[in-house]
Amino acid sequence: MFFINSLILNSYKNIYQYCIYKRLNIVLLFNIEGSCWNISKNKLIISISIILSIIGISIFIAQAYKSTDTYLKRNYSNLNLQDEDDFSGLEILSEDIKNKKIIFTGEHHNLAENHDLKLKLLKYFQKEIGVNYSLEEVGYADAHFLNKYLESGDETILRDYFDIYKNQKYYTKERYNDFVEIYKFNKTLPKDKHIKVVGVDIASQANYNYIIDVIKDEEKLTNELKVLIDQLYEFKYYVRGGYKNLLKILNKLTEDIENNEEKYKDIFKEDFEGFKFVIRNLTNLSKARISDKNDYTNIRDKGIYENFKIIDSKLEDAVYFGQWGTSHIFQDTFYSNVDLSDINSFASLLNKDKKYKDKILSISYGYYFKELELDHSYSYIDESLFKDYIHSKSKATIFRLNNKKSPFNKKTISPFSTNSKDYKDNPTTNYFQYLILLRNSEKSKFIR
Repeated sequence: MFFINSLILNSYKNIYQYCIYKRLNIVLLFNIEGSCWNISKNKLIISISIILSIIGISIFIAQAYKSTDTYLKRNYSNLNLQDEDDFSGLEILSEDIKNKKIIFTGEHHNLAENHDLKLKLLKYFQKEIGVNYSLEEVGYADAHFLNKYLESGDETILRDYFDIYKNQKYYTKERYNDFVEIYKFNKTLPKDKHIKVVGVDIASQANYNYIIDVIKDEEKLTNELKVLIDQLYEFKYYVRGGYKNLLKILNKLTEDIENNEEKYKDIFKEDFEGFKFVIRNLTNLSKARISDKNDYTNIRDKGIYENFKIIDSKLEDAVYFGQWGTSHIFQDTFYSNVDLSDINSFASLLNKDKKYKDKILSISYGYYFKELELDHSYSYIDESLFKDYIHSKSKATIFRLNNKKSPFNKKTISPFSTNSKDYKDNPTTNYFQYLILLRNSEKSKFIR
């Protein structure tokens, strides 16, 4: 409810009455009876102007809200998460996925339904536009083991890889099952269409395991390489204090590689370039960790973007689908109230690159829970905006935000109840073009 300034109220003293304009919930503190004429004409005109301004603004807001409500009713589809092969409802995407090279979805991590949706979308995009790479929020070293599993079907490889992250937040049954299901899906496809994993993150804890796995001649290990291996054996990746020493070791090793490249080629053979890639990522990660805390996100996403460019340049006819944390998929610079700085996300850096501009589609997830859970608060859906959809029997509903005459194309309309991002008044679709509402998702279960 809007209230007229108390100073105006005082000027009327005892001669006012309340007149309620119920539809707009505006309290008009103005009396049009005869005693009103004792007020000076100027004060009356000012008061009327203020009242009319408030009414005008309120009508504008009401009309804007109604416009958004009408738009959403014409641009949504319910999805069936119980059947991964039921693509009904996804036809809403058909126009926008044509000629796209990279499709992102943005999730709040560790919710079970994220994974049901990921597998459904992966299969749909493979069928419709020939997606052949799962662009994962993992490092190059991680992708090495995930692809070994996908090629062989040997679950020992997959279990050993997941054990690297034992008791950590990504050590979940649902995430493990993602790759089991991709392996099964690959068996239904011709070999040249099999889904492979691409890992471009600089953050990885599989580096030690990767280096040990790709060494071809242990007798030729250099002192610099032995020092690094010893350091990584029990390295605490989440303790910032260890990165300064790690960076010194990496710098010495990098210098030795440059001076003795043939020696390292003998050690790693066909995996020499992959080894250098992992050393590059470790170096970038170390720099990010020892930087100012507020710089970490930008340094990380820049490293991810640069990694992607290198890998993509070596692949032919690559089409990617990747499910990442939401902040990575925004296609424009945004202000983070968490980092207290402008963030140039992975997708925004790609979108500023001529090679990828207009080749990216971003789909953000939003969540509704019957009971509030604080750890999901920033991704809660705006219940007022989506009041007609939050109690649907369907577990998921997709909304197209970028259709013609969409209000989301014209201004910032945050779909979330807690707007943790300052969108700088840019249209919502500058950041993402679709929204998927997930209802009452369960937390992921840890592997026992």
